[in-house]
Amino acid sequence: MHGQVPRMKRLGKVWWARFHRMGPRSGVGYADGARGNDPCGGLVATMKRALPWFQLKHQKGRPSALVPVPARWVWFLLGSVGATGCKSYKTELVWPDTGASATTAMAGEVDNDLDGHPAETDCDDNDPSMHPGADEVCDGKDNDCDGTFDEDAVDANTYYPDTDLDNYGDPDAGIQACERAAGFVAEGTDCDDSNPDVNPGEEEICNDSLDNDCNADITECLRTGQLGLGDADLVLVGPNGNGQAGFDVSIVGDMDGDGLAELAVGEWRGDARGTDAGGVYLVSGTFLQTGVVSGVGQLSNITDFLEGTGTGHNAGNSVASAGDVNGDGYADLVVGAFHAKGGGNDSGEAYIVLGPSTGTRILTDVDSRLIGEYAYDFAGAWVSGGADLTGDGRDDVLVGATGYGDDSLQAQGALYVVEGTVAGSANLSGATAVLEGAERYDRIGTSASAADLNADGVADLVAGGETAPEGDGLGHAVVWFGPVSGRITSADADAVFVGEVALSNAGHAVAAGDVNGDGYGDLVVGAPGYTTGSSPEGAVYVVYGPHSGSGGSLASASARIIGDDAGDELGWSVAADADMTGDGCVDVWITAPGNDQAASNAGAAAVFYGPVSGAMSFSSGDFRVFGEATEDAAGDAISASGDLNGDSVADMVIGSANNDRGATSGGAVYVVFGTGL
Repeated sequence: MHGQVPRMKRLGKVWWARFHRMGPRSGVGYADGARGNDPCGGLVATMKRALPWFQLKHQKGRPSALVPVPARWVWFLLGSVGATGCKSYKTELVWPDTGASATTAMAGEVDNDLDGHPAETDCDDNDPSMHPGADEVCDGKDNDCDGTFDEDAVDANTYYPDTDLDNYGDPDAGIQACERAAGFVAEGTDCDDSNPDVNPGEEEICNDSLDNDCNADITECLRTGQLGLGDADLVLVGPNGNGQAGFDVSIVGDMDGDGLAELAVGEWRGDARGTDAGGVYLVSGTFLQTGVVSGVGQLSNITDFLEGTGTGHNAGNSVASAGDVNGDGYADLVVGAFHAKGGGNDSGEAYIVLGPSTGTRILTDVDSRLIGEYAYDFAGAWVSGGADLTGDGRDDVLVGATGYGDDSLQAQGALYVVEGTVAGSANLSGATAVLEGAERYDRIGTSASAADLNADGVADLVAGGETAPEGDGLGHAVVWFGPVSGRITSADADAVFVGEVALSNAGHAVAAGDVNGDGYGDLVVGAPGYTTGSSPEGAVYVVYGPHSGSGGSLASASARIIGDDAGDELGWSVAADADMTGDGCVDVWITAPGNDQAASNAGAAAVFYGPVSGAMSFSSGDFRVFGEATEDAAGDAISASGDLNGDSVADMVIGSANNDRGATSGGAVYVVFGTGL
């Protein structure tokens, strides 16, 4: 380029430069409208892509023509302005100002659309929405100048594949797109995109194992309100007068490998091998499916039966799941016979029955026979199992002996922890741990349960003693943290919770489970003798963990449920095994065998869905059931720890030992199937 550029200034949004003595060049246009070799007006400019706007003026200010040309260009080179016969001229180059330096401006980098990107790199310098780094939007343009359009657009919609064609898509497989492709929908709320009958637009169908409406709300299928036990799903009728089948019941687990839990029914006064010898019916899940006619099953048709060993032994006064004590994959059973005489009169015995067990068997011939230490110990007054309390990795068995104690500590009671590897006959003196009452008439072993009460990963033990302290009958629940071993007393316990009022018999029943879902096992304590008047309405207490202190009065429990009326004896039996709602909180199951709502002493039971807190009454239970007839005393026992019909929902079993359906006081067992999704 001829001439020189003495300086370049920025005036507002216009860069201008003064040029001197520019020689002529062949041109592409004339700024002042002159033709040919006009010495004062010919302007020649060489551009790479297009001409800018510019104006040529005489130095003395005489105007020349304004030459409008397209402003789409990247850089330019000034040609020359003819100067023959003229003085100097000034050329003003006008283009948008983007804050470029004078050097950059002279080089000719131009941002015509003011988007901060020069035309050299801008794929469309006339459109400020298009430049490298721009957000891609759904407008059919290549906004970010990467050669494609509308990809990863910031305003794209999310579309979901709809495999089952129910107009609801898979929420985990959504894609971003400006337009919906075939097979995709805008609604991504299908919880099962392989089943057209499962989506938020469907009605919930309970007990089909499907969340039909995809709201994950099991409460719409839970049992609520009340039910007369005459309308229970199944009734198992005891055949023997005064046999009192259902005095205790337990959902054991799958003892025979058919995938369904078995039900143990204690007939503690049955006469199969002598008056009140007792016995236990093993009711298979298969029988409950096929052996029941019109909702009624006859226990006389049960072929798997465990006979008491002799007159007055009362086998079946207590029955419970033992877990799987030998680790063979089959559930096992523990049976109490608290008047058996193997260690002396009423020393009591307990029996471990390994699954599978078929046919009729005498309890003295089963896998393990555990004999009370002394006469009148009443070993087997309570039995339970299913937890590893000794730390050997296998389930242990608990045997309560409420009469245990010498003359100085009469009926202090004891709870034996027996490792399930014991085979044949053995005296309970050889138990891995013996937990004794500390005072006369503590009656430790009235009840027992196990759970991880301090969240250390080891099962802990709670034992009920219903008459302590001597003379007051307050009752108590005693906690020992596992693992346990040796002989210790309740004076060495980690916590003791004492009944609220005299003669309340707190600890007549206990259970343990995480009722509030905080990871700590909680205590459920039945006190059927609790009263504020002349006849016990009964109470159930829930004490939330952790139980790291010394305990205290049950008056400070986290929740207290009181019987509705005098004589209800609420808290006779309790359970805290099953989480019906699926919320991580086990539910509280309680019975009141003296309840009169259906008839005098017809009995009742209820479930309170966890968590529970504060002061409540039996009538506030989420689901309540009531006995059929006068003196049925439904609620002698309750179990809710397993699934009897294979629908993956826990079921409720209620014993009614005085029921007369099959024979006078022959007893009955009611099965109420749980409901869920």
